[in-house]
Amino acid sequence: MKNSNYRSEIDGLRALSLIFVILFHAGIPGFSGGYIGVDIFFVISGYLIAGIIFNDLKNKNFSIYNFYERRVRRILPALIFVILASIPLALILMVPEELKDFCQSIFSNTIFSSNFFFLFKSGYFEQASEMHPLLHTWSLSVEEQFYFIFPIIAILIFKCSRNILVSILLILIFISFLISDYQLKYSHEAAFFLPFGRAWELLCGSLINFLPRFKFDRKFWYDVLALFGLCLISLPVIFLSKESPFPGFNAVPVIFGSMILINFTNKKSFFGKFLSLPPLVGLGLISYSTYLWHQPLFAFSRLYLMKEPSMIIYIFLIILSVLLGFLSWKYIENPFRNKGIIKKDFLVKSILPIWIFLMIFGLLGHFTNGFCSIKLATAGNEFKLFAKDLNSIVIERNMNLELSKTYGSRSFTDGEGLKKVLVVGDSRASDVFMSLWLNKDLFPTNEFRLTNLDETLFKFIDSKEVPTLNSDKIAVEKFKDIIENNEIDSVLIACGWSSSGSKNINQLKALLGFLNVNRIIVYGSSGFSNINSLMYKISNKNLSPMEKAEYFTKNTHHKSYLASMNLKALSDEYGFKFIDSYKLFKFNRSNKDFVYLLDELGRPLIVDQLHLSTAAAFKFGKMHYDEGWLSD
Repeated sequence: MKNSNYRSEIDGLRALSLIFVILFHAGIPGFSGGYIGVDIFFVISGYLIAGIIFNDLKNKNFSIYNFYERRVRRILPALIFVILASIPLALILMVPEELKDFCQSIFSNTIFSSNFFFLFKSGYFEQASEMHPLLHTWSLSVEEQFYFIFPIIAILIFKCSRNILVSILLILIFISFLISDYQLKYSHEAAFFLPFGRAWELLCGSLINFLPRFKFDRKFWYDVLALFGLCLISLPVIFLSKESPFPGFNAVPVIFGSMILINFTNKKSFFGKFLSLPPLVGLGLISYSTYLWHQPLFAFSRLYLMKEPSMIIYIFLIILSVLLGFLSWKYIENPFRNKGIIKKDFLVKSILPIWIFLMIFGLLGHFTNGFCSIKLATAGNEFKLFAKDLNSIVIERNMNLELSKTYGSRSFTDGEGLKKVLVVGDSRASDVFMSLWLNKDLFPTNEFRLTNLDETLFKFIDSKEVPTLNSDKIAVEKFKDIIENNEIDSVLIACGWSSSGSKNINQLKALLGFLNVNRIIVYGSSGFSNINSLMYKISNKNLSPMEKAEYFTKNTHHKSYLASMNLKALSDEYGFKFIDSYKLFKFNRSNKDFVYLLDELGRPLIVDQLHLSTAAAFKFGKMHYDEGWLSD
């Protein structure tokens, strides 16, 4: 029997948010901003949880223990089942590097912090993140973290008058929103994943419980407001994209629209009846389990196929997600939520041992590097030969890298007629320098030197802010001294650029403002999935070179590529020459650009995700000469 306060239209709204998210993950045209479905979930969750807590406090029967027991019954059984079902597929389909990440994500789920894991591991919109079966659990962790804090806040403010209570919630919403907006300026990933900038969305849902219930004489006004709310949540689905700053101000229409729909739809209005249609309500009831299933199904399909599934396959996977969601809802969610069926003792005895097993499995996967020795023992001969070659290639690269760095650390000479070329940046700059050093005979009139300008050091250039670490102070002063006390002809800047963080375009602008040289060259980032994993996946599959190229191209890092293209667009405006680092790997076929990560003998051009082998570095340095990149 449903609760007398049950609102079927909220389950219909849940269904809409689920549809948005799934179709976004499936890459369906018209749903480029479908990830906002999670934000609708947050508002609904905040509304329902706050309603339960404040109602129990009002009736003087609130118990922290009972609250968390309900959360455990609601969240953990279905989540555990999906993780357990994912483990065998991961062991079969994943290479050691991917399996290690998967195990780490399992462990992060057991300590309710998968949002932190995916923040530090990869962005939500990274191409590689699509291969993470548990990527979507970041939102569960945000909710769980909210559940740890909000009951305490509710207890503290419950006895306040309604106006003071609402004022406190509004202040918390405003603070959290400011944090979200601030985070967007420095790290889109932090704004997206961390709870501090997401709390306002859940708090807005909580606030609905205390908003006045307007009563209109005509149903027309309910429908007008509901239509407005639907537009507010639907338009961002169409017009936002992976590149849109989010949450921040772009999330405001979604949150406001969700609040309007929750507050003004009812069973008598047209849109209330629409959201209460049995198919939508049914999908809303199984939305949690369906949400849990869809990402593992999508991710494992991509891993098995080694490419993006076709539309027909996606349709099949969506149907399968709904079917598995229904079965999980009926045979796992419902029984565990019913205290009459699953007693408290059995709940603990069934959940706790499996939870401990998942923690141990996650740790084992981490410390064994994804059960590497076992996986490699079962690998084909082609990969074993590749791994042997890669080991010798890494040794050769490291030797040449150290020799080039020793050469590059010298001071500039005052050789007559020599042009001073300074290579600046992180480990990518070291690769560029090694490329030029290996080909220095081609550039007899240039004198090359290398200086490190890594991580957070960018923000201290042309800034009044002083580094706190002594090593940072030394690095910044060394760089400034080189620029100010040498008549540098060219500065070559190579970094792992990102759309946010310490090495973004805004930081580059500050560096450009500081430099006073004749020529500035900026290299775009180039990044891929780990070459070890890529070769493991395609070994013994008899793929043609073109099929390998398609696979390598699919595994380029989206954010690196996007940041590089943004740099290219700015090159004319800011007067620097842009070099596309992907050009080293590119070839064109049928008017389409592909990348290929192996040389003519089948040896890798990269030794990890981005760093060049000696052969690739030699080739890249020669490209500088052939393309005239250092010419006047």
